[in-house]
Amino acid sequence: MRTPFLKYFMLKVISEGKTTGYRIIKRCEEVLGYTPSTGSIYPLLKGMEKEKIIKGKKEGRSTVYSITEKGKRMLEEGEKLREEIQKKLSRYASSMAETFGDNTLKNMLERGGQISDHGKFPIIFKIRATAIELEKKGVDGKKIRKILDRAYRNLLDLKRDKNERNK
Repeated sequence: MRTPFLKYFMLKVISEGKTTGYRIIKRCEEVLGYTPSTGSIYPLLKGMEKEKIIKGKKEGRSTVYSITEKGKRMLEEGEKLREEIQKKLSRYASSMAETFGDNTLKNMLERGGQISDHGKFPIIFKIRATAIELEKKGVDGKKIRKILDRAYRNLLDLKRDKNERNK
């Protein structure tokens, strides 16, 4: 994973409330489906402290990190950059959809150009990360797909029920 992205993600996690390096690693697993090593997280945290975008306070055996005003400003700037990048990606996706007749991209653009709707449903990332982890640990892929298929059918049932009530 690219260090600037990981650093930004860590700052975002810390902005949600005081936290430890261990909790940041767990949050990466949940949201990104990726488990960074302590050898990458803790040096980044130390560097972020030196930049004065976070501050660490020793509490027992742990260090609890919180965001500073400088860190909050950095997040705001990052959000503006993210919006610019998303607009550029949407324009690029639009030209790709037109050029290649890609229905997936066309559907994405019809949703307002959102690259992903996962922000509304972060559980999707958790499900994906867990399924990948289980498969890596040797759990039968057919069992995983069966569980996911069942969840998908349940969602389709909800959709059908909603459509029938709207008639």
